[in-house]
Amino acid sequence: MSVQSDKDDFPLKSPSQVPVAGLLACEAREPTPEQPKTPSLPPNGGGVVNTFGIYQSYYEETLLSSHSASSISWIGTIQGFLLFLVGVIVGPVFDKGYLKSLVATGSFLVVFLAHGVAVGIGCAFLFLPSIAIVATYFTSRRAIATGITASGGSIGAVIYPIMFHKLINVGFG
Repeated sequence: MSVQSDKDDFPLKSPSQVPVAGLLACEAREPTPEQPKTPSLPPNGGGVVNTFGIYQSYYEETLLSSHSASSISWIGTIQGFLLFLVGVIVGPVFDKGYLKSLVATGSFLVVFLAHGVAVGIGCAFLFLPSIAIVATYFTSRRAIATGITASGGSIGAVIYPIMFHKLINVGFG
């Protein structure tokens, strides 16, 4: 019995030919002599977390103009880290039936809008239950239902920056 590595299952192809499920988010492609090095596809997340770029550009220009871009990017990094770290705790809490408490707490923290800690924890309280609850309502075609639900994060990644750009003149501070 021979052991085959995961990389053998996915031959090197151009990014347009590779299925999304076939790539790991952190995997970089090695260039061949005739093919330039291409970066891996970014992971798809949800809502406020993957729209931090618009907030970062605003912070660089106005609120935190005396700080470097790399130090401002730590706000989004902490936010994304907390989404996954707190998600480990939120999962069992959701399984015990505290959906309403999670949604109420998460909504408060996200609306409070203290980027980094509060939004990261609030997104964790909202993201995991919003994906997991769908599976409890379907006995067949759960994968399709969960996929449609998860696509809401990508839609949010388009809508939030547009909303922020339009509302910035109303007053963000």
